[in-house]
Amino acid sequence: GGAALTSAAPTITVTPGPRSLAQSSVAIRVPSLASGDTATITVTARDAFGNLVGVGGATVEVGLGSGTSAGDIGPVGDAGDGTYRALFTATLAGTARTIVATIDGDTITSPAPTVTVTPGALSLAQTTVTVGTATLASGAATTLTLTARDAAGNAIGAGGATVLFTKGAGT
Repeated sequence: GGAALTSAAPTITVTPGPRSLAQSSVAIRVPSLASGDTATITVTARDAFGNLVGVGGATVEVGLGSGTSAGDIGPVGDAGDGTYRALFTATLAGTARTIVATIDGDTITSPAPTVTVTPGALSLAQTTVTVGTATLASGAATTLTLTARDAAGNAIGAGGATVLFTKGAGT
């Protein structure tokens, strides 16, 4: 039984609150990369309710935490909207490694993503052959060992390639 208001409805503007390190996040689009590949790391600043902070200007640093995979992290770019991006270039294969970040010197406390670097494509320039015994008596045998490596020197652990050893020059 009431009457409708005839005055204009009020305007309410909701703005994000202060940055929350627990709600802010670090992400990497591809969690497993071959050596030499790249992926973008994104840092997103959010308030306590998960709202994007909406402005840039913070000092953001990205680094690698625990684990043995390695790579290079390029400079952090500011998108001006509360998101920051850096390019990760995978180098050395290893175990899953956490990616950590700080905003204005404060560490983001939300769960850290991981990245795992695997060996890249075979590089003949990095692949080595070793000989068990370099000098042999006639009729004796030795072992030749081929260690396949990628361009960064990571040993390629998977077998299955056909390897042919041939006798070169010498006596």
